[in-house]
Parts: sequence; structure tokens; C-alpha cells
Amino acid sequence: MLTLHLHEEGFFPICWAETATPGTTYVRPGARGVLRAFVPAQREELELFTGSLFGGKLHYSGPVHSGTELRQLLAACGASADAKSLVTAGNRFDAA
Repeated sequence: MLTLHLHEEGFFPICWAETATPGTTYVRPGARGVLRAFVPAQREELELFTGSLFGGKLHYSGPVHSGTELRQLLAACGASADAKSLVTAGNRFDAA
């Protein structure tokens, strides 16, 4: 289901060998730069990065349960200081 939500938000998979963990990397280019999402194999979690493909900043690591939750994370990714309200127990979220 997470893959479907990523596709709905304009992400597409790329071939990427820069990770030691098996999974799929998705990107969404935009005016502010590239958003990169890594989805580990066999898990409904993601790691969300901004910046370049090689030196991006990790903003979120944890589960995403719905398209709405994904849209909130994408909107908050480096956008505002109140994005820290998206922190949930056991997950990591760093506002820019």
C-alpha cells in the first residue's frame, strides 16, 4: 500500500545501489530539489530524505499508514518549525 501512496504523490522507483539494506528507492524531483524515499524490503516503513541523491538529509524514518499521513510528512519536510508535531513514539522526525 505504501508503494501505491508514493506513486500517487509523484514518486517513481530508481535503480540505486547506495544502500546496504535491501529495498527500493523512490524519487520525486521538484522546484526545491529532490525528495527521496527509501522503502526497506518486507516492511511498510520509509526513510524520507531531501537534498541531493548522494548527500541528502534524513527527515523521517518510520511507518506510514495512509496517503494522508504521507502527504503531511511531505508538506512538513523542511517546510516549517511546527512540523515537529508529527513526532510519534518510536519514530524519528527532524524538521529543517
